[in-house]
Amino acid sequence: MNSTNTSYDCPFEVGKHYLVLKDISFLNHYFKEGAIVVFKEHAYDFHEGVTRFWFSNLNDSETNVWHVFDRDPDALTTWKIYFAPTK
Repeated sequence: MNSTNTSYDCPFEVGKHYLVLKDISFLNHYFKEGAIVVFKEHAYDFHEGVTRFWFSNLNDSETNVWHVFDRDPDALTTWKIYFAPTK
């Protein structure tokens, strides 16, 4: 298991707005490049080996989740590929 993927390793701030830099799709969750999302919360699922990061879309309040699995590079390393804080 990648020890850096834990519920307390979070690169995002609750309530802060982020610009989606690249499309992300997993299961029924979809982030569209150019969208502005608001970070809500995160949690680590030990049984599934995944950290989930919940965001709501600024325009319609729909919630989407970014999944970072233990087998993948951790979120602290990769988040800037997909998200950028807005001013």
